[in-house]
Order: sequence, then structure tokens, then C-alpha cells
Amino acid sequence: MSKTKLTLSVEESTVRKAKAAGKRSGKSVSELFTEAVERSTSQAPRRSWSAKWGGTLTFTDADLLRDDRVGRMARKVRTKPTRTNKVKRA
Repeated sequence: MSKTKLTLSVEESTVRKAKAAGKRSGKSVSELFTEAVERSTSQAPRRSWSAKWGGTLTFTDADLLRDDRVGRMARKVRTKPTRTNKVKRA
């Protein structure tokens, strides 16, 4: 991988901290910067809302009486038929 020079404008105190951290870890400030960028951009793939939260929302009887969005959702879920595991026919 070829390297390219990059000029950044950062606080003087941040430069001192970066140099001290590099000295402690035996790495250059450029290496620390590269690692930080790699960490921040290589996150695990995002899961959809339903994959993360699906099935975790429960409503109480008091929620059914609410006159807001939560109440409407509670009533909608309450009237929705529950899923059953259907046997697939061959």
C-alpha cells in the first residue's frame, strides 16, 4: 500500500497526547491515526430494526387505553392474528 502525506489541523494538546500515546505503544502518530480510522470504519454490518428488536415489545392492558401512538400500536397488535407454525405440504 502506498502512503500519502496528510495535513490535519488539530489542537496542540491533541498532538501532545498522540505523540505520548505513540511513544508508550512504540507506534508512530501516523500508525495510531490509521488504526483509529480503520476501527471506526470497519464496523460489523448493521442489523435491521426488526432483526434487533423483533419480538421484544410487549404491551399491557393499560397500553390499550392510551390515546397516542403506543396505544394505536397496542390495539393493532392485539387484534392481529398470531402466527402459527404451518406445516408445509409436499
